[in-house]
Amino acid sequence: MAGGGSGSSEFDVSNWTDIVDIAAGYMHAVGLRSDGTVVATGFNYNGQCNVEDWTDIVDVAVGAWHTLGLRSDGTVVAVGENDDGQCNVSGWTDIVAIDGNCWCTVGLKADGTVVYAGGDEDDQNELASMNRWSNVVAIRAFGRNAIFGITADNHVLDAHGWLHESSLDGAVGVAFADDYNRTAVLKQDGTVVGGNGVFEGVKLQLPTVYTLPEAEEAPEEQDMGPWILKAYVDEFNLPTDEYYIVNDTAFYGTFSNSATTDSDLKAYVFYEPYDSSDFVQIRLFEYGNIRVKNPYSHGRDYDIVIMDNDGNKDYLSGYMSAQSSDILVGGSDAQTILDALKKGGTVRFAITESDNSLTKYIITIDDATGFDAAFRAYWAQ
Repeated sequence: MAGGGSGSSEFDVSNWTDIVDIAAGYMHAVGLRSDGTVVATGFNYNGQCNVEDWTDIVDVAVGAWHTLGLRSDGTVVAVGENDDGQCNVSGWTDIVAIDGNCWCTVGLKADGTVVYAGGDEDDQNELASMNRWSNVVAIRAFGRNAIFGITADNHVLDAHGWLHESSLDGAVGVAFADDYNRTAVLKQDGTVVGGNGVFEGVKLQLPTVYTLPEAEEAPEEQDMGPWILKAYVDEFNLPTDEYYIVNDTAFYGTFSNSATTDSDLKAYVFYEPYDSSDFVQIRLFEYGNIRVKNPYSHGRDYDIVIMDNDGNKDYLSGYMSAQSSDILVGGSDAQTILDALKKGGTVRFAITESDNSLTKYIITIDDATGFDAAFRAYWAQ
């Protein structure tokens, strides 16, 4: 018997054999066989039980309405509800652990960083904070939106602010919480404390800790390719301790409008967070040296298409404020750009004025490799 509906044949697991791991969602359960295949039972309204063709699986996990499988080569497969993109994991590599909650899938990479897919619109700022996590050895996701990471030095990372700092002493595993903000922490002896007494006396198995091979640890200094950390300067033109990321040399492309076609274009791409949210700015120079500027007293909207190194396209929105000369991209659209840059390789942008399709800018970044190292260096300061 797995899941709800006592006595229902939909939840019958009596014929499961050679099971080495299990996971249960809201109304379904999955089992991992010793031969790397997977079985599932329960409600299948969203296709979350369609795992019969999975092979070479070494770990399984679930969200409320979706199912995840980790292959031995570090890639991930997913089936089930995908309304928020929680099953969009086909491009993940080097994954050593997986987990999911109602709207999101989380993956731990061999280098100690974390990737995610999905999350509803309200979650995006909190989820983006995981881009700054490092040295993570275990992850846990559950409930509506709880996501935690444990670092090698036993520090608890919390994507959604569930935890109270006073409960972290002696934490060795994931923290647990529910929708009423009752929080608890797993201790070395397997007992759970905190949670306003809800979890007192409960004993749980300590989570698996993935030891990162020494050869895969990131070196102290990494090649940042075309990217640099550039410091702001003070009133004396001296560098401050506030930085942003930008390409050291221009990226090239072409632009067209009512007066010209495929003329020379230079571009600079900036990254800097503001008020805990990620933003990307794009600065364009027509004919190589004339800075594109919005001369109006009102803002100007841009339609942006980005294509990553694997040929995946995403459709985004940008905005240039009145009298400004930078196209600003924020929220989940900024995250899409950051993901493409972190992937490295060739990244392309097609940018069009929303109210004037004749004005179009095409930018090609021949090799964005190194942005991930620059991003980590920025947050390591």
